[in-house]
Amino acid sequence: MIGARAARLDTLEVLRVALLVAAFVLAVASRGDVVVLAALLGLGVGRPASALAAAGALVAALVRWGSPSLEAIAGAQAVVGPAGWTGSTAAVASAWLAAAALVLAARPRHRATRWSTVLAAAPFAVTAAAVVVGPSAGGAILLRVTGSVVAVGLAVATSRWRRGPDVACVLSVVALVAAGLAR
Repeated sequence: MIGARAARLDTLEVLRVALLVAAFVLAVASRGDVVVLAALLGLGVGRPASALAAAGALVAALVRWGSPSLEAIAGAQAVVGPAGWTGSTAAVASAWLAAAALVLAARPRHRATRWSTVLAAAPFAVTAAAVVVGPSAGGAILLRVTGSVVAVGLAVATSRWRRGPDVACVLSVVALVAAGLAR
């Protein structure tokens, strides 16, 4: 009985890793839909508060740019400028709050090794960089890579905060409100 339960948990963990890898690929490539990315992040991390925070942050980006397409959001930022410093005060605040929510939502489900913490944090951090900086290959790639590396470092550093996902939920709601005000 214990062996079957352990095998089921191992299978679930492998599935979560696969979902996080898929989320990482979508975020790095800026391809796909924010709804799919939010689902991959939420299911991959396996924490309801983290899932809600990721969904709220990505909906804030959707509201700000008027499109659920990651490619359209990145393209708009390539043309208009990075969301983190382009637009009204409310729009800029929305981008930074959404990114902070994503960084704080990155938290492994169980006690984790350093590498599993990085694995859980990387897709959230790269998504945060996409929300603030925007374009991937062909755009401001150096800025995007720098933003991603900094966001991964912050996500790993804050992953031990017990209330991180709860604070992330609040930040994502505030980001959504700010994005709504910016429209």
